[in-house]
Amino acid sequence: MRGAHSCAGLDVTHAQRIRAARAVLPADAVLGGLSALWAWGVEVASDDELVEVVLPPARRVRNRAQVRVHGAVLRAQESVQSVWGPMTTPARTAFDLGRRGPLRQSVPLLDALARTTGVTADDVDHVARAHRGARYLTRLAPALAEMDGRAESARESLLRLLVAEAGFDRPVPQYTIVDFRGRFVARVDLAWPELRLALEYDGNHHDDPTQIVLDRRRLNALHACGWRVLVIDRHQFRDEARVVGMIREMRLTAAGRTP
Repeated sequence: MRGAHSCAGLDVTHAQRIRAARAVLPADAVLGGLSALWAWGVEVASDDELVEVVLPPARRVRNRAQVRVHGAVLRAQESVQSVWGPMTTPARTAFDLGRRGPLRQSVPLLDALARTTGVTADDVDHVARAHRGARYLTRLAPALAEMDGRAESARESLLRLLVAEAGFDRPVPQYTIVDFRGRFVARVDLAWPELRLALEYDGNHHDDPTQIVLDRRRLNALHACGWRVLVIDRHQFRDEARVVGMIREMRLTAAGRTP
């Protein structure tokens, strides 16, 4: 990044890229997009991700190496000061990310932002009403309709979207299951309580031998409560048609019908 210097051997993280950008950009450049998401505590921006900033269109500041400049109008209440300098508010950040690409790209980001900051669809809608002529605005409403801060991982968000795309009833995220005495048993990723059917996504950490023992104990406890559980891992998730087929079969079986 021309004009920014660091000690040799420095680990170049997204944080260091933001610091470098601050050294060479105008003081009123506002962190936006994935960089604002990162600054709000959702560290999905990789170490080599370009720093995203927002400046008024009239400034005509061009993109430069390591920096992506978005020309956009920001109202006074749509940015805040932080240790990283000016950055878009959660509502404005969601407004920008919700118009970015298809639902599978935007919704996991919105879910994570909502989980971390508590931003709601109503908060974002307030921003949208002030920017009725914004580009790709038609993408926002569908993304906000799917946004759910209860999701605890991007893969969980994608699994929920896959369920919706397949036409199934909407499951309840992070559903708490208790036994017949009212004692806590487990909190499952997605659930259809009326069918006593749970859908779970297992990430890499579930491969750990200690975690496998805990998962087996938990699964047995759920079965003892009369719940059916379908567990999807990262390998199965690559074959979406098969995942949908398994969900359909489990739902029919849980409903007492022949698949």
